[in-house]
Amino acid sequence: MMGYYSTVFFACNEDQHELISAATKLEPCIVSNAETSEEGEYFCCEWNGVKWGYGADSTEFETLLHDVEIEGHEYPFGFIRIGEDVEDVEYIGDPWNYGINYTRYLEWG
Repeated sequence: MMGYYSTVFFACNEDQHELISAATKLEPCIVSNAETSEEGEYFCCEWNGVKWGYGADSTEFETLLHDVEIEGHEYPFGFIRIGEDVEDVEYIGDPWNYGINYTRYLEWG
């Protein structure tokens, strides 16, 4: 189980109104609905500092992501969550189809 604080990126096609409504109710830090992929325009948003595994935030995210199935596609969205620890990374759906990428890099602090 991932604990502590996480950064979450989420994206889905513009026509997934139920997903967009649910995601915006979770009050994302950043919202963008002008992105374009090979399959058309899509909605994307991100949350920073989500306290995962310890309360309402994680329960609401899990409900949003795990209880959705639209027209036979198990996960019609892209999602990546990264936590504070190196191994705390979770992928659901097809985040790469929506321009969400996870890259670990080094920098001077």
